[in-house]
Amino acid sequence: QELVTLLTRNIKRLPLAVICAARYGDDGSKLELPLDDDVRRQAIDLTYFNVADSKQLAQEILEGQISDHFGRFLVDKSRGNPFFIRQLILDLKERSALIRRERGGQAHYWLNSLRSEDVPADIRTILISRLDRLPRPVKHVVQVASVLGPEFEAPVLAKILPGDRQLTQHLRYAETEQVWVGLNGDRYLFRHALLRDSAYSMQVGSQLRRLHRRGAEAMETLYANDLSRHYTALAYHYERAELAEKSIIYLERAGDQAKANYQNENALNFYDRLLQYPLDRAKQMITYSKQGEILNLLGEWDLALAKLQQGLAQLNGLENTRHEAQLRVVLGDVLLTKGAHDTALAHLEMAQEIAEEVQDQETLFKTLITMARNYMYKLEPELALAVNQQALTLAQKLGDEHGAAMAMAGQGAIYALRDDADQALPNLLASIPIFKKLGDKREMIHPMVNTGVIYHLIGEYDLALTYFQQVIDEAAEIGDRVGVWLSLHFIGHIHHSAGRHEQAIPFFQEALQKRAETGEDGLISQTEPYLATTYASLGRPAAALGIARQYFAKLADGQRDVEQGRAHVAVGMVLGQIIVDSGLDHAPDALTSMPPARPDLCPDFEAIGQLTGLPLDPHAYFQHAIAAAQAGSRPYPMTLVPALYEYGRFLYRTGQPEAGRARLAEAKAQALQLNMQGKIERLKEMCADLGLDFETLG
Repeated sequence: QELVTLLTRNIKRLPLAVICAARYGDDGSKLELPLDDDVRRQAIDLTYFNVADSKQLAQEILEGQISDHFGRFLVDKSRGNPFFIRQLILDLKERSALIRRERGGQAHYWLNSLRSEDVPADIRTILISRLDRLPRPVKHVVQVASVLGPEFEAPVLAKILPGDRQLTQHLRYAETEQVWVGLNGDRYLFRHALLRDSAYSMQVGSQLRRLHRRGAEAMETLYANDLSRHYTALAYHYERAELAEKSIIYLERAGDQAKANYQNENALNFYDRLLQYPLDRAKQMITYSKQGEILNLLGEWDLALAKLQQGLAQLNGLENTRHEAQLRVVLGDVLLTKGAHDTALAHLEMAQEIAEEVQDQETLFKTLITMARNYMYKLEPELALAVNQQALTLAQKLGDEHGAAMAMAGQGAIYALRDDADQALPNLLASIPIFKKLGDKREMIHPMVNTGVIYHLIGEYDLALTYFQQVIDEAAEIGDRVGVWLSLHFIGHIHHSAGRHEQAIPFFQEALQKRAETGEDGLISQTEPYLATTYASLGRPAAALGIARQYFAKLADGQRDVEQGRAHVAVGMVLGQIIVDSGLDHAPDALTSMPPARPDLCPDFEAIGQLTGLPLDPHAYFQHAIAAAQAGSRPYPMTLVPALYEYGRFLYRTGQPEAGRARLAEAKAQALQLNMQGKIERLKEMCADLGLDFETLG
């Protein structure tokens, strides 16, 4: 469904139609595709055939008229299934169960009651009956072709049947009998999967195993110059032939090919099938590691950990091999994404030690890159920069263009975390075209996200939106659910920063939904605090407090406040507005006065107070947010600047103009220092509303 959504975006001027077939749901409901509002759509209900429909189809097939009785017979026997009707008509015709007469120059058909009484009761029996009536040589060709699959190539069939000198004629005969249809070149397609399945099921196991082996060997001979297009078919045939050695070879190749092309579910399936064979322990470790990589990309972190632990269980005396190092790198990557930074670091340090011992430079590079990202997620940017520089030096020494791009992207990400746009952008923008040239969409997404983050920071909202929209498209294509979530989160954040609060809400809500699908983790962004401040900005205090309460409950369970007080800003805004609206000096007075200003909010405020340990006072929440945003090695401006100007506005509106001006001046200084043009514009608007001169502020 996501693919259809992507396909139908921005195609107004393209002569393109997308046709989708779908079954009704178990409850009879129709499938609803998540298309954008501007996409034209037309639904066609393909219902079961009635008598009139059946008669029309029969008359087209027979090129003549049929009676109403014949039409009712077709519906009764087929239950209105069009495919069943077609096969039933062909079966009746082939068994001489129809009487044909000419009337007025046109053919008319009736049922021959003597021959139509023994009509098979199900479609598979009808199909087998039709196949059994084919000439023996043609039937044999059809059965052998069924082993090759729903679609097959004549040269492969010819290799399996070298003694059939009339193969071309037999292929044409079967086409005339509507067994298959000829495609361009020497390719043929069975008219229906059931037809192919019926031909396949007519053969005994030993014969099928022999034919699968011969089919695989024929493909290896014919396509020896490039087997890569046939790995999937070769794996299938050798599995069916029960030849383990060849099955292992082609399952691994098919899995690796699918993984490289981001056909993630297919790759996982190939690797699962591969693990059913008696592999040596090293290959088992490698296979589990590959599955862990894919599941990490898909956001299936718990399942990824389970696969990787299965891989580690294969060690049993194989310690300190490059395979162990590679697996521990993937394990560290999954753990850091889940927020288990110390455990991740332990695995990465072991991987580094092994890689250095066995002189595996490629694995050492991956270890350093992942370790740098772990330090970044742990909010230790100086350590992250130092390790990332080691990775960059190693990549340059090895002449590894892809590795150098990864290191540049990592460096840009760390500078982005430090809100250093001047250092971040050159690294990020240099890495993106390299990944694009090399076809690595997974790695390309990382610098694209961080480029969007930087453009958002400096107020280039349109540029930021362009990058995040591209990331959604690329991430959806390769199954990167984290990339999709991050982009939705930041698109909402950008709209909120630009004052387009109503537009921000659906993006934040969808981001929360996507985040729930992947489970909690250690990513360095959270959506709830921004959604809470969005609701507060719109004057919707109940919604703001509900989201903030939900977020504070997570913090009480031990989750890190990666937004460093942003949710506290939302609560401060709500409390401040209550005070301003009530004309009272304190929030407790406004909430407990007779009648109280907002009695409906009291339960949320009480719960939030218990979760945060803060009094019912906007000063306490704003001051906590400001302190939290300044607590790290560097201030966190995405919380600090809004906390300062929202607090300043509250102070100014409640009779404390000097204190308010001081906070607004601090916000201005921070925004100017980081060139946060969007925040600067917001401050100018706020100053104008308060009757202050922005230029003389501070």
